Amino acid sequence: MKEENESIKIRINEELEVAKRRLEAAKLLFEKFGLRIIKTNFLDKKFGQYLRRAYEMRESSDYEIGVVFSGDEVRTLIKNAEEFLKKAQEFVEKRL
Repeated sequence: MKEENESIKIRINEELEVAKRRLEAAKLLFEKFGLRIIKTNFLDKKFGQYLRRAYEMRESSDYEIGVVFSGDEVRTLIKNAEEFLKKAQEFVEKRL
């Protein structure tokens, strides 16, 4: 039983480390996106807000218990994602 508990503790610590690295990567992504794309006016700041909100919703759905998003929240997320992707495609095409 003691070995099993130790094994569980090790696995939990490993998962926590992975989660910390993902969080740091996401923070870096938002920082770089904001500095290089939004603050230089390549894209409207609303696209940074869309990206952040989508990330927050994903994190909530993955790690919080009992999270339910309304139909309106999901429809808004999809609409914003479609707008974001269209703008990102235009942004890339202009630069190739």
